[in-house]
Amino acid sequence: MAGRPRLDKHTATGNLVDDPVTREVSGSKLVTFRLADTPRVFDREANEWKDGEAVFYDVAVKSVRLGENVVGSLAKGNRATVTGNYEAVPYVNKEGSPGLNHRVWADEVSASLEIATVEIAQNQKPGLWAKAMDAQVAPVDVEQATVDREWGLV
Repeated sequence: MAGRPRLDKHTATGNLVDDPVTREVSGSKLVTFRLADTPRVFDREANEWKDGEAVFYDVAVKSVRLGENVVGSLAKGNRATVTGNYEAVPYVNKEGSPGLNHRVWADEVSASLEIATVEIAQNQKPGLWAKAMDAQVAPVDVEQATVDREWGLV
């Protein structure tokens, strides 16, 4: 991954562009979705707030438990915050113009309470289910190049 800018922790807040999807990558489950972070900027000439240029993030959730909660809780259009390892991946589009693909390997995903209310529902109490899930909590060990190929990015 030489030449790719990485940050160990990055937080982005925005709206889901699509529903979260569970993908099979190298025999492991990975939940993915796109997040659009559109900043508000003040236009002094018009004396009003306007939408700035959106930044789109490809978000991947490696933890099985977190991924299941994301799929069960969030949908297209919901506002959410993601925190995790950030990576900027340069690419060239079909027209030959360079671009930058923003990715976050999420450790945390939460619904935003700015424009919605959320009712917290605990997962099942510890027991057989929790013991079975604990075996799946370890992050998925997937090489970035494998994900790139699976998503059709290379």
